[in-house]
Amino acid sequence: MASNKISTKERYDLNKKRKREAGETDKKPKRVRKTPAQQDAQAADAGAARKLVNGQSNTLNGVQKGQSESGWRISKPMGGRMLDLDPILTDDDQYLILAYNTSIQIYAAVDSLLVRRIPIPTLALNAPKNTKPASIVGMRASKQSASHVWVALSDGRVFHVDWTNSSASMDVFETQSKTAKAMNVVSVGSGKSAQDVVVVVEADKSSRMDIVAYLKTDGKPQSRNILSLKKSGSGLQLLEASSDGKVLVGALNDCLFIGSTSTQAEGLQDLSYEFVSFDAPDIVTSIDLRVSKSKKAKVDIAVGGARGGIYVYKDAIAKFLSLGKQKSEKEAVQAQKYHWHRRAVHSVKWSRDGNYMISGGSEQVMVIWQMDTSHKNFLPHLSGSVENIVVSTNGASYVVHLDDNSAMIVSTAELKPTAYVSGIQSASINASIPKDLLVNRVWSSPENVRRPIPAAIRAHEQSKLHVCVGNGRQATMSGDFSAPLLQCFDLETFTSVSKQPLARTQPTESNITQKGAPIDEPLITHVAFSADGKWLASVDDWKPAERDVENISPDLRDQFIRERHEVYLKFWEVGSDDTQAALVSRINAPHATTQPETVLDLAADPVASGFATIGSDGMVRLWRPRVRQSQGIVAKGNDGRDLSSWSCAKVIAIGDGLGQEAAVDLVHATRIATQGSVTFSEDGSTIFAAFGGVDTGMVFVIDAMSGDIIKTLEGLWAGELKSIRSLSPFLVILSNDLRVFDVVGDELRYGLDIPDIPSMHDLLLLEVDRRSRHFAVSMPMGDSSSIGIFDPEDSEPLMVRSIPHRAVSLVAAPDTSGFVVLDDSAQVWTLAEESDPSSLTAIQPLEELQLDAPVIDDEAMDSEDDEPATEDNEMDVDEDKFPSVIAPQHLADIFNAAPAFAGPSIEEMFYKADDPATKGEFLRQLRHALLEVGFLYLKNVGEPAELFDEVITKGKAFFDIPEDEKHMIEMKNAQSFLGYSRLAAEITAGDVDYREQIDLATEHPLPKSEDPLYYHLLAPNQWPAESVLPGFRAVYQKYMRRMGAMSVRFTSLIAEAIGLPATAFDKYFADKDQHHKLKIVKYPDLAELGKTGQGQGVGPHKDSMLSSYLLQASEHRGLQVQNIKGEWIDAPPKAGTVVVTIGQGLEALTGGVCVSTTHRVLSPAAGSGPRFSIPFFQGVDLDTDFDDLEKVGVGKVPEETRQQRQQVIERNGGAQLDDVEFTFRTGGKSKTLGEATLRNRVKSHPDVGERWYPDILKDIREEQAAA
Repeated sequence: MASNKISTKERYDLNKKRKREAGETDKKPKRVRKTPAQQDAQAADAGAARKLVNGQSNTLNGVQKGQSESGWRISKPMGGRMLDLDPILTDDDQYLILAYNTSIQIYAAVDSLLVRRIPIPTLALNAPKNTKPASIVGMRASKQSASHVWVALSDGRVFHVDWTNSSASMDVFETQSKTAKAMNVVSVGSGKSAQDVVVVVEADKSSRMDIVAYLKTDGKPQSRNILSLKKSGSGLQLLEASSDGKVLVGALNDCLFIGSTSTQAEGLQDLSYEFVSFDAPDIVTSIDLRVSKSKKAKVDIAVGGARGGIYVYKDAIAKFLSLGKQKSEKEAVQAQKYHWHRRAVHSVKWSRDGNYMISGGSEQVMVIWQMDTSHKNFLPHLSGSVENIVVSTNGASYVVHLDDNSAMIVSTAELKPTAYVSGIQSASINASIPKDLLVNRVWSSPENVRRPIPAAIRAHEQSKLHVCVGNGRQATMSGDFSAPLLQCFDLETFTSVSKQPLARTQPTESNITQKGAPIDEPLITHVAFSADGKWLASVDDWKPAERDVENISPDLRDQFIRERHEVYLKFWEVGSDDTQAALVSRINAPHATTQPETVLDLAADPVASGFATIGSDGMVRLWRPRVRQSQGIVAKGNDGRDLSSWSCAKVIAIGDGLGQEAAVDLVHATRIATQGSVTFSEDGSTIFAAFGGVDTGMVFVIDAMSGDIIKTLEGLWAGELKSIRSLSPFLVILSNDLRVFDVVGDELRYGLDIPDIPSMHDLLLLEVDRRSRHFAVSMPMGDSSSIGIFDPEDSEPLMVRSIPHRAVSLVAAPDTSGFVVLDDSAQVWTLAEESDPSSLTAIQPLEELQLDAPVIDDEAMDSEDDEPATEDNEMDVDEDKFPSVIAPQHLADIFNAAPAFAGPSIEEMFYKADDPATKGEFLRQLRHALLEVGFLYLKNVGEPAELFDEVITKGKAFFDIPEDEKHMIEMKNAQSFLGYSRLAAEITAGDVDYREQIDLATEHPLPKSEDPLYYHLLAPNQWPAESVLPGFRAVYQKYMRRMGAMSVRFTSLIAEAIGLPATAFDKYFADKDQHHKLKIVKYPDLAELGKTGQGQGVGPHKDSMLSSYLLQASEHRGLQVQNIKGEWIDAPPKAGTVVVTIGQGLEALTGGVCVSTTHRVLSPAAGSGPRFSIPFFQGVDLDTDFDDLEKVGVGKVPEETRQQRQQVIERNGGAQLDDVEFTFRTGGKSKTLGEATLRNRVKSHPDVGERWYPDILKDIREEQAAA
């Protein structure tokens, strides 16, 4: 096989560049080349770049957010690791509060959804530079306020957090010693004078502890030392308290102490306990107490030990007091022992009635002990080790926190989960001391994640991160690293979607060997999705642990391990939904010589369905799918599709073919670690394979079609090879240095030194973003990582940022620009290019997600702002968000128009309407706006400003997607008049509207054949593909749902404003979901349209439905409304408002008292750019009959209101001048609102009418011709 071998290593010196020939040109613009006089500066430039990467310039020790000079930004961290702290389940069982490494997060128990995230400042504002952030060591519910929790940090700061409001300020105080190990809360005083007292365990050494009580005051907190204790050894410092605060129980290593008081303290100075301490049979890992409700309160204590025993002390306080000093200490501390756990008891709790004890540990089983009979019930095969157990206040539920970063609520009756919360379950560092390692074990758990974690993002699903995980952190990190599962995690909603095994697992409580070592599960070393996202390839690797071959002769030990080495390449078919992938083919030992060889790398073909692997056997193999046949007949699946299998299509030899066993250093008689990496060119035509030993390898350029080696490149890496990636026409090689090689130009563009950090070199990561034409490098820097964004043509990084944890995965999404970083604390960071609208901006920090409104009343904590309006049409809102109504007499000054039509701003809508003292005035002003003005501005409608911002951002982004994507969802494709409309596709008032838009509505199933024709308006939406516009659908579904609930509430206020009952409109709301409608509209300016003078964005018209709420999404003027005199009045944008107009449906229902608003939109002025608007249209039951409307309607409007409307008309000449006829009346061709609405839609969209409603369109045109 012929090849062109280039072996002049000097050519690829880090700082030397090949001089181009005069005839050479670039395919794309490049920066101006340095002149010969400037060549001496090249080495200095490279040296500066080295300093930058080494952290000697730029700021690397603080994460910076926002714009940078390069236009790249890094997000705030998302997610994190649940801490080994008891979760809090509120007394009403409605909310679950979990402590993470940098925050507390609140979830709704009813649907497991995140309600809010409250960051905890783990680094003090006055902390010196390079200070390590503190960790959260305690979280307890307040005794006096159901809406507050106390959170303690290891640096001694204690926060009082309002968990119902993420924006509320937090009170904080600092402990005397500036340390904290554990924390609990008791109360002093009684009745209204009761106050929380925070009891903190303080210690600067593992052998001593001080218990100090703090009472928060306006200034420095009051404090009182309760107990000081010393005990040699190492272990945990624990503290528990009874619900009334009269009993304290704690532990220091293997020493237990109990404190009790018989009286309720009225103040901090009265708080005093009588303590007794004694040695426990084992190091204490968990503790719980129960006080019986009998007259003679008995205190029972359960203690979990590090060796698996549970020790129960019945009526402990009375027993110790009665024994006094007459009995020996040994006799005084006798306990009843229960033993099932093989390792430490991570958590033990009493049931509320004391009849049961619940425990859990690393066996991944929750054990329920019946105290009277010692019978045990089990909840086995959990997804991780049990870390914490909490019993609900009413005893009906258990909260179980597992070490796979998940928590669930389990019913006590059926032991079935009722809620489940999961974060990213990848391997992570220890946030606290593992309880199993408090005693010596035959195995150990490393402090750090030792290797990169395979992760990938599937094409067309940029928000879903697929990451390899294990059965809990302990199972993953114990022994050899094992991670046989693939978790799919949605980064938009930040919820776990699915988890499935890619290799064999050990789902059993017997997960240790006979010698007590953990059973190692296979490790997924590589995962990759095909270009179309339909296939997943995975490589799993397993070999016997060194400890399992100790009895074999040392000279045969390596051979024994190699022969039993298991390597599998698997191909999975991935469905279009969230179902688990199906295994299609398994290749045993895809690379083998006389024994299985390691798969060094896996790469996906970026164009076709195919993968390439490189093995330690020195072979590159190409894998392609083929149709499965049996005796010449194509095999079919249950769905009728052809079945496929995968096989090796080509084998390219790039090594000697002898494998790992032959790679031996003859001088030192040691085996050389074989290195390899493989990648495809962007068009899939070329494969780049790097292979060799330390400092001795080459890069082979291979024709993917023929398998021929076209060229061989030497000297492109130094030391240990990490990765090779293609970013045409460049190759990026990461080893002990970073090199960028121009394949077409045959020159080394630049090279940068990588700092040598012992034991951290495995976490050097490289990824390319082919959309933005950049690449990212992550380098471990001790406990943190530095991440740089590079242009392949420039050695100066575009951005360098440091994150406070080590990065373990670096991924680029195939359909969008930007990078996703996963760190060893299970946190996700995104790096995105601000100028690219397709970048990973949809993946946001949790505090920026659209979560529920923060206000939750203490007496009604189950209120949810995301729920639709209840039957009485009431809606939960924040009373503090609605200021006062603008007085009518000031309107003319504001809008420079007559007061008869000048758009008042109605604010404090729900507050004033619900307050009896202000409701009358509110309704009077609303009546004025309805009868004398006809439209109004509505401010602070109860929706968060962030939601409006995201609606505007997503709406504008729709018009930037490719035209063919828009045409796939074009309105004329469906009968529903929903979907995309091209520019100038709609007609209003007989003229073309120069606007581009998409119409959406509350979704309904397709109508039945027997339904009326207008039921075709009730149909599913045509949404842009999630891969093209991620998050768009979720945002607008939420916006329509919340605006629908708000509009129903506001309609009830309209009824009251005109003297009708609040329920007057209810019968015209369909029992099913209302047919609310929404448009996202773009109006090009006159220059873009090529017009002069005045252009029609939308001609004069009245909205068909009940009422409309227009969100003006840009600063342009253009919206105009017609007053009662027939004059056109500007309605300019006002920040934080929506413009409310009256529709023909409301005019018909009120018998003309509320008159529908005629309005239009003018095209923006030339050069001002496009105008955007997002109107929401409240619907009404389409089955409503016009006869019913005119004869019955909403009832007789009071005469006083009718006269007021008549007076308005008389003041303006006795008639209302209007450019648009009111069409919702009897006597026409439409008998119902649905028929009239359908005719109006056909009139506005003749292209849809021609295709789906030709008879109606013909009738309309004849009617127009006759007029």
